[in-house]
Amino acid sequence: MNTSLRRDMCDVGNGLVSELDVETILQTKVEGHVLYACRYWAAHLKEAVWTDELDAALKYFCEHRILYWLEILCLDRKLGSAILALDSARQWTLDDSSSTTLANGYRYLLYCRNTISLGPSHIYISALPFIPRQNLSSSPWEKELHRSPRVIMTDSHDTWDRILFTLTAHSGDINAVAYSPDGGLLATGSDDKKVIIWDSRTGAQIHSLEGHSESISSVDFSPNDKLVASGSYDRSVRIWNSATGILIHTLNGHTKSVREVLFSPLGNIVASGSPDETVILWDPGNGSLLRTLDGASSDLWSIRFSPNGTQIVAPSCDSDIIIWDTETGAVQSRLQYPSNIFSIAFSPDGTLLAFASGREVIIWDYKSRTISRKLQEAACCVTFSRDGRLIATGRGNSQIVTWDITSDSQIGVFNGHTKLVKSLAVSPDGSRIISGSYDGTAAVWDMKSGWESPGESDDKVHKGAVHCV
Repeated sequence: MNTSLRRDMCDVGNGLVSELDVETILQTKVEGHVLYACRYWAAHLKEAVWTDELDAALKYFCEHRILYWLEILCLDRKLGSAILALDSARQWTLDDSSSTTLANGYRYLLYCRNTISLGPSHIYISALPFIPRQNLSSSPWEKELHRSPRVIMTDSHDTWDRILFTLTAHSGDINAVAYSPDGGLLATGSDDKKVIIWDSRTGAQIHSLEGHSESISSVDFSPNDKLVASGSYDRSVRIWNSATGILIHTLNGHTKSVREVLFSPLGNIVASGSPDETVILWDPGNGSLLRTLDGASSDLWSIRFSPNGTQIVAPSCDSDIIIWDTETGAVQSRLQYPSNIFSIAFSPDGTLLAFASGREVIIWDYKSRTISRKLQEAACCVTFSRDGRLIATGRGNSQIVTWDITSDSQIGVFNGHTKLVKSLAVSPDGSRIISGSYDGTAAVWDMKSGWESPGESDDKVHKGAVHCV
């Protein structure tokens, strides 16, 4: 690749992939061994023993050929593979400058993949100008920008935004998001009646699960990653194979919409909560109804298993918070809170329970059943960090806010959505958050550097993400 690749070597100019015979172009313009190298170099590199010579070749590729390689992968429709290749190579190299360039390429491709997929020329004229100034000025790619039409930037950032990529395939509000327990998959549920499964590393769509007749209200993965459960306003729960997208069971039993569905920690139970004032426990293996949990006297909007799976907590619209024993179905406790609760979340160790009421967030000590602290936060949804010290909330004004609950202090405000943030989920390793919004998008946020504010960028000209000019 280092000796063969050059800019526009396929002579497509400003041509669009959708209008080109890319198979013929690749066969006639790119030698077979070069095309193989473009597709698989990172896989071979991962298995190779580090040497000065090999690292020097990678450094030259990063400084002089990486964008030309992206042209080939764009025509080959393998930009998802390119994302994984850059991340894999970054972890392999010991050279700091190569690691930085590969990391920038990874972020660049995540952020601009949809634009670049239009055609190779968009690598330079539509996407490259949006690399943050600080990253571009220290990058060997800057010279390529000067070979392209000048773009006048009114809203460029000094460093990368926290949004890694945005998922835009839905045509309705996004009501639910979830990470698979191994972190490899994402699920989103929308008013467009679809559940979409995504590759969490690349943002590529894997499956679109269709069959519900009304909006999707909730999604969840089984602990072994093999199943996805979806709840809908059509009153049903559906269980799907996450690898194939095939429907396994349709569970009918509620007399009103299903507002929440989730797997137990062991994966042997699926629970669904409904405004019909019941929680139903199902066997995900054969689809049978195990038991119905009664005792609520008003609509149920949210439910959660305790981390050990022995209890289910559900707030109702009449200010009751009900705790059931999952084995017997008996009501163990009934607490009172003077407001509707829209979202609840357990801390990972099960000691704390957070409630988002729309006007404040309440943190309960779960063992003593007493209020530990209150945050003055009008939240629509809430989730804990993996260490349980922090929480993230989604607001009706489109923001995501992070809090240190040990000091009751706000530590970060994240902007990117344009409408209410309805759902949040944290990746298993805690390095990312996915948010679902009524603007019809889901965003994946980079939290590796912490949950603090990402920087002052709110007062620029553009209010939403710009991906193309």
